[in-house]
Amino acid sequence: MLTQTAVNLCEGATPRQEEFLLAVLDSELAQRDVNRRARLVARAGFPAYKTLAGFERRGVKLPSTLTWADLESGRFITDRRNLY
Repeated sequence: MLTQTAVNLCEGATPRQEEFLLAVLDSELAQRDVNRRARLVARAGFPAYKTLAGFERRGVKLPSTLTWADLESGRFITDRRNLY
């Protein structure tokens, strides 16, 4: 939010200064829009998508009908199979 002081300062500005100020303000508005969208998405609480990259597999025991390749590819979903 700008005050009337900023408007008064612009009255004596040259055209080049006004162009620069316009570019700065446009950039600020664009960044505020990006920040607002990110804040709203974070506030919405959508699920976080995760991958299996870096997943520690040593302690995990898979059912005999499921392999790690099936799990990673998601083939059990398209085959409509349960995980047990």
